[in-house]
Amino acid sequence: MTHSSLDARRRELLLRSAELRVHVTWQAAELARAAAPVFAVADGALAGGRWLQRHPLAVAALLALVAVKRPRAALRWGLRALGAWRWLRLLRVWLRPTA
Repeated sequence: MTHSSLDARRRELLLRSAELRVHVTWQAAELARAAAPVFAVADGALAGGRWLQRHPLAVAALLALVAVKRPRAALRWGLRALGAWRWLRLLRVWLRPTA
C-alpha cells in the first residue's frame, strides 16, 4: 500500500470511529431513559429499607398490631418472610466470590 492509501484508510477509520462513538452515546442515553422508572423503583425500595432500619420500633408496633388483629395472617406472612430471608442468605453464599 502506498502512503496516500494508508492515509486515506486512516481517515476512513477515524471517521467510522467517530460515528460509532456518537451512536453508542445515543444508545446509552436511550437506555438510561428507558431504565429510569426501574431505577426510581429501586431507589424507592432502598429508601424504604433505610427508613425501616431507622425506625425499628414502628415496625415492631405494626407487626404486634397485625399479630393481635390477624394472628393467622401474621403467622403466614412471618413464615413467608422467614423463607425469603433464608433464601436470600443462601443466595448470598452462592454469589460470594471464591478466592
